[in-house]
Amino acid sequence: ELVVLLVPTPDDAEMQIEQFEVVKPLLARLGIPAIDLLDTFAYTEDLTPLRVSASDRHPNEEGHRLLFEALWKQIAGNARMRAIFSGPAADSFWRLQEEVSR
Repeated sequence: ELVVLLVPTPDDAEMQIEQFEVVKPLLARLGIPAIDLLDTFAYTEDLTPLRVSASDRHPNEEGHRLLFEALWKQIAGNARMRAIFSGPAADSFWRLQEEVSR
């Protein structure tokens, strides 16, 4: 199943969120599930340690870790996404994850 991931760069989060505001309603109208990670870096004051370099604004290892954590949280917190990413028979796995996180 198709899932759209809205993935930011460690840059101006407000600008990126604003740029994708038109995309979200379109995806909803089309019935395409989406995971919005655009606010992953929104509350980080200094984004420099999350970038590959001053001239390359792609996320580095730490930036990717934050993106993964945000992605995992959204998948784990949404039954539809859990089914899409791990199949309907994986409910026992997700129940175990919930028990471990307590």
